[in-house]
Amino acid sequence: MKKHISITGLITAIILLSSCNSQKNASETVFTASISPIKYLVEYITCGDFRVEVLVPDGASPESYSPSASQIVHVEDSRLIFTSGLLDFEQELIARLPINKEAIVDLSRHIDIKKGSCSHSHDATGHGVDPHIWTSPEQLKIMAADTYEAVHRLFPDSTRYSQAYETLKEKLDAASREIREKVAASPTRSFIIYHPALTYYADDYGLTQIPLENEGKEPSAVQMESIIRKAHEQGIKVVLYQKQFPLTVVSTAATDIGAVPIEIDPLKEDIVSEILRITDIITAHETGVAP
Repeated sequence: MKKHISITGLITAIILLSSCNSQKNASETVFTASISPIKYLVEYITCGDFRVEVLVPDGASPESYSPSASQIVHVEDSRLIFTSGLLDFEQELIARLPINKEAIVDLSRHIDIKKGSCSHSHDATGHGVDPHIWTSPEQLKIMAADTYEAVHRLFPDSTRYSQAYETLKEKLDAASREIREKVAASPTRSFIIYHPALTYYADDYGLTQIPLENEGKEPSAVQMESIIRKAHEQGIKVVLYQKQFPLTVVSTAATDIGAVPIEIDPLKEDIVSEILRITDIITAHETGVAP
């Protein structure tokens, strides 16, 4: 199995390198991505040919983000603006910008949106939705298809971008297979996380997400008691928390549960690698994580 994966990865890398040699034009900002995982899709498909501005900087939270004046200028100059379509700051920013709305690429438009209690995402009626569509390779495939469609409209004759998109689809398919295999081989079917950022991931791969945070607030004593009971019953030994949240917020709860807090980053640019790392943590395939 390991040999097969290694050969497949090598072939994929060779195809990508041969068909996607970067011709970056760093002097011109052509695209804007609202968050880093979306930048990953855009750069992969365009072979890194263009500078892609990211609105939410590394380590920041979309919940508290506010664009700077210079970022707004870059957005206005962008030929395409790629968004999740679900984060409140995206909707507020776009409403303020005097730009052609056709330049906005909503990557959630073909995704079955799930309800949620995230304070940084609401639909047109004001109801809470879960915006974290980029945390599952299955949803990333849908987002990648819409990303490619928008790029293809600008560069209809580019075979390089078409080949890069096909390679990305293969990479996402491989990641999805790997996740399913590891989940199937693990007795773990639940995980505890501070902020419920892995709803789509959990649903796509048959896992149960147990969030500590409830509607943007820390759990009550009754809720905490229920979480501790579930952790003991299911043998959960880790508590996941995003790097955007301080460890002090999580450490007390983790101690009460008898678990180890582990930092994850669902907003990491190389989101595929991070999702695979998260899978290893949940299924106890990562060295040093207790089963």
